[in-house]
Amino acid sequence: MKRLSVFIPLSVLLIGTSFLTGQCWAAQDFTGKEVTINEFLVLPRVGRYGRVPIHVDPVQAQLAKGDWQTPQTGEAVTTHDGQSAEWSNAVVKDDGWLEDAALHGGYAFAQVTSPRRQVALLEASGHAMVFFNGEPRAGDPYLTGRTVLPILLNEGTNELLFHAAAGKLRVKLSLPPQEVFFDVRDVTLPTLVRGETEPVWVGVLLVNCREAALTKAQVKTTITGTSELTAQLDSVPPFGVRKVAIPLVPLGEQKELAADKVTVELALSGENMAAAEATPLDLAVVEPEQSQTRTFRNAIDGSVQSYQLLPAREGETENGMLVTLHDAGETPAESFDGFSSVPGVHFLAPGGRRAEGCDWEDWSARDVLEALDDAAKHVKFDPCKVWVRGTGTGGHGVLRLGGIASDRWAVLAARDPWLEYPAEEQSDVATPIEEMLERVAWSNRLTPLLRNTVSSGIMLEVVKPNPATQELVELFKSFHPDFESRTVSVDALKQAWGELLRFCEKRLSPNRRDVVEADCVTFSPGVNATSRWLTILGQIEPGLLSRAAVKFDPDRKLFLGLTVNVKALSIDVSHLESDTVVEVALDGEGVGEFAVDGNPLTFLRNEAGWQLIPALPRSFKRPERYGGLRSAFENKAILVYGTRGTPQENAWALAKARYDAETMLVRLNGSMDVVADTAFDADGERDRNVVLYGNADTNAAWPRLLSTAPVQVRG
Repeated sequence: MKRLSVFIPLSVLLIGTSFLTGQCWAAQDFTGKEVTINEFLVLPRVGRYGRVPIHVDPVQAQLAKGDWQTPQTGEAVTTHDGQSAEWSNAVVKDDGWLEDAALHGGYAFAQVTSPRRQVALLEASGHAMVFFNGEPRAGDPYLTGRTVLPILLNEGTNELLFHAAAGKLRVKLSLPPQEVFFDVRDVTLPTLVRGETEPVWVGVLLVNCREAALTKAQVKTTITGTSELTAQLDSVPPFGVRKVAIPLVPLGEQKELAADKVTVELALSGENMAAAEATPLDLAVVEPEQSQTRTFRNAIDGSVQSYQLLPAREGETENGMLVTLHDAGETPAESFDGFSSVPGVHFLAPGGRRAEGCDWEDWSARDVLEALDDAAKHVKFDPCKVWVRGTGTGGHGVLRLGGIASDRWAVLAARDPWLEYPAEEQSDVATPIEEMLERVAWSNRLTPLLRNTVSSGIMLEVVKPNPATQELVELFKSFHPDFESRTVSVDALKQAWGELLRFCEKRLSPNRRDVVEADCVTFSPGVNATSRWLTILGQIEPGLLSRAAVKFDPDRKLFLGLTVNVKALSIDVSHLESDTVVEVALDGEGVGEFAVDGNPLTFLRNEAGWQLIPALPRSFKRPERYGGLRSAFENKAILVYGTRGTPQENAWALAKARYDAETMLVRLNGSMDVVADTAFDADGERDRNVVLYGNADTNAAWPRLLSTAPVQVRG
């Protein structure tokens, strides 16, 4: 894959350059002892947020322009829609929680005084993010209590501005146990399967309380009484936290243990690192036929992800795989409720990258496919007998996966799903840039993609009838050839599992050799591009709906297709015998006759019509180069911050890169490399995406990566 180089202009994302100063208001002291902050100023919601490409927020606008001033009680702020809101006093309850109506999308402000310059751990929950002395840091919007951030308190007054999310907020400061340490409040752990000897992966928070990046740290893992392994750890930025991947060598066959759990000890070491006690983790040990938690390193960012697997009981038939997607607030293991091991069917519950906030879109949808591929390494199943089901948010995920990965599923079974996010308030689109950003948001729409589900059997179960589900029933009835719906009572839910399995076992995905029609609908080839042997390689108008429908006549050896908003496509003919001569006609014009040699037939549309080409031009925007801004953070992206600017510019670059990595950790269980431009090795990282923070004058990596780019940005 080509490296994708991205810059974030300093003039656009200036948050973090204005280090806050101002008159002390109700400041609480932190002398080195643990303290819960209990006095705040709060401000009701003043901005326009949600699933829209352009957020409007007057408070963050002040921060970006350097106009921010410490707020005072009664001070008014003009909201995004011209109304007025005021800062007011608020005090936490006896349980340490601040609860106020303003905390649903509003702000909470507090000050802390420190007698000296010192490092503290910020442990807060209930906020989307926080500006600490003007620098953005990640939040804990789902009230998990897993977010811990090292911060450097200045001598005197320090300011904390929380963008609240959950309606309640708790903030605590404490001293770190040492400069660098493991924190087990957020771990991704596998179970050990008795008798297996292949390495497994653990994800653990590594906290760096130093002003310098943590590099070359090592961990020695010891499974009590069995094995040891020393491994290099991923780097962590200054005052950063990262969930690092740690390999374990599980129990060897010669070390069969009767215990149902073992203790793993993690011993951290590195340059100028004080010795510390090993960090213990308990791992369950299960039999091969029992329910088990599997972990793997994913392809998006190399982080450790997990899924639950319940192997099939031995039977005479070849096994199938039923993938089950958890509902909002439900764990993967809980989504197995009502399941027991049965002959012929494995059960798989992907993690979705987080139980909280998971909507089975984007990265969490990709997690399903990666978990399924990893499970194939551990249990055998027929790839034509793969079914997916889910309830509520999981039901939405079923429809999403049917829309973007239609070839993977023989059955889509959704119970009480929702289809689309509610329409958010939209701003008037006045410029080409705004129109482009709106098109990026359109790609999240699911309804048009449901056309891709025609090759799967669909079961829609309704426990709670409502107009939305009835509309979905009518939609599928209008076009789908294999659709069933039924109303299920709460009392009959367990019985419904048996009926679902019977529905699944009657349906197989067709063999590619037998497929004579391929139909693909997409907003972005970077999200979904392929249906059976047909792939949309590029669009005429990026971000708008594209469709290609091609039929194959086996007798005439003719591919006949129609397209809408398609610039390039390919037809995989590897299932046909070599030297077969096929004819291709697209959009009413004959393209020609071509001999099959096993390679795909690639066609490009130009002014003269469709033409066969040997390969796409290197400059062509193919599917792996499609996507919105988040796609820049894929392919194990490296976030490179500039160090060649002014102290203020350098501080901004580090803060923004670190904040982006923290956000991926909190919301997506992600793990990102954050490195200085002077430490970035362009030659050694040729196949990874790169995100540059700064510009041509402030980021030393810019000339190496973007010296010939058509757009240049300077300070």
